Amino acid sequence: MNVENESLSSKLDWIENTIRAQKKELSKAKHYMTSVRQELANDNIDGFEEIYKTMNVMVELISDVILSKELHRFDVFEKYMETLTTSLTLKLSVLDATIHLKTYDKDTVRALQVIRSSLETQHSEIKAKIDEIESKMEAYHSQGPDFKEIAIAYAQVISKIKDTKEHIARINNPY
Repeated sequence: MNVENESLSSKLDWIENTIRAQKKELSKAKHYMTSVRQELANDNIDGFEEIYKTMNVMVELISDVILSKELHRFDVFEKYMETLTTSLTLKLSVLDATIHLKTYDKDTVRALQVIRSSLETQHSEIKAKIDEIESKMEAYHSQGPDFKEIAIAYAQVISKIKDTKEHIARINNPY
């Protein structure tokens, strides 16, 4: 029983140490991600300003087209705007991809995979224990209603024996 408790205790210590180490790694990863995001934001401000200027030009061009009501010119501008919008959409896609690449680098992904693996292992161990307990409970329940009464009576007898041993110990050693 003591060997089993020591084994469980050492496993718990190992799990606690692993979780503590993973929390430190996660904290480092969070700090790194924050600095990368800040760096990325600083790097992309110029790109966003250019997109803003381009959008303003688009608004002006659209206003000119609507006011002029020249169909030919409108068709040309419509194609231009479609191309420009496609271009801007692609630029935003590139910015989005850049953000993801800088946020989820190899070290961060590796740390997240280690954490996930550890959590999955712990989950499977706990699930196995639950399954074992459930099978024992099913075995007890399958013994019928008499088994429950016997188990309660047995627990009461064990409790009385424990109380008697404590009384004897107090009588033998009053101090």
